[in-house]
Amino acid sequence: MNHRLIPFLFFITLAACSPQDMCDDDSQSILVARFRTLVGGKITDTIVPGISIHGIREGKSDSLLYNSVAVGRAELPLDPSNDQSGFVISTAEKTDTLILVHSSEAYLISYNCGFASRFTLEEFTSTGGMILDIELIKATVDAELESNEEHLWIYF
Repeated sequence: MNHRLIPFLFFITLAACSPQDMCDDDSQSILVARFRTLVGGKITDTIVPGISIHGIREGKSDSLLYNSVAVGRAELPLDPSNDQSGFVISTAEKTDTLILVHSSEAYLISYNCGFASRFTLEEFTSTGGMILDIELIKATVDAELESNEEHLWIYF
């Protein structure tokens, strides 16, 4: 292969990637919830088998986020157009609804990437009895934070 051709091909490859392609994940503000249990006074991480999670948005159909999987944490998208986000969490035995009350503000990431939302968690409740407790770890949910950063611990 002609060695002068390699830099040209590299440049063409870079030019083919649009800046928007690199921004899609960076503009999403996702809440991370870790699942935990309290047994005999000891807190441990847990994997919930067969869990399904649906997002609830006012005026829109529910969105399936997890479908009968075994997971130890969930990534939950918050609703930037409302002051609360809801999620139905279910297993074969139980169902619960998690409601997160939050404020949000839009901010500019860059001209190419557009805007993202920064959320501040204010309240959280659950109904149904499957969730025993919820612990706030970090109140700010932001696209610029580390993707593995946890916001809530949910106890089953």
